[in-house]
Amino acid sequence: MADEQNPGTGCVAVGLGLGLLALLGLFLVTLPNWLASGASKARQSEGSTYVGALNRAQQAYHLEHNQFSSSFDALGTGMPQETERFAFSTIVMKDWAVQSSGMAKQRGLHDVVGLVWRVDIAGESPITNSQLCKRITAAHEPDNPALPRWLREMFQSQRYRETYPTETPPQFELSTRPASPDIVISCPDGYESY
Repeated sequence: MADEQNPGTGCVAVGLGLGLLALLGLFLVTLPNWLASGASKARQSEGSTYVGALNRAQQAYHLEHNQFSSSFDALGTGMPQETERFAFSTIVMKDWAVQSSGMAKQRGLHDVVGLVWRVDIAGESPITNSQLCKRITAAHEPDNPALPRWLREMFQSQRYRETYPTETPPQFELSTRPASPDIVISCPDGYESY
């Protein structure tokens, strides 16, 4: 009897039901991407955390020894030189600068490089400054997303990564020594400050 008084009631109920079903489907489709994004950020943080720790260890080492070190043991961080996701290194580039790197070993992660440099201020003790940079494009992925799909898949394949292993870290350009603590050394090409 209620249907005779409101003839469109059944259509509205079916429409609402279909709308809710569509929203539920959209939620279920986007949920894995949303969860993967959080997991990717957690995996990426390993690289920046470790390279940041190397930067701080170099600053502490310089404060105590008035020089930088290329030895993980001398820095006393206790961190491994390699994990499942990153290969880490540190190298003295000049007597006033040292670079640390975390090169990604897995697809989708970004390489991270850090630099610590000494600034001598007349009449004062020298201070150290640091910079942390992240590669703009993820490792093992082509820089050009316009490439054909088959070529992108080749770059991302396990065989390609084994044939062409992790790149060597890019180097910061250190043409002149900064004379002021306010001067920041730019990230290498293809990297951004992190």
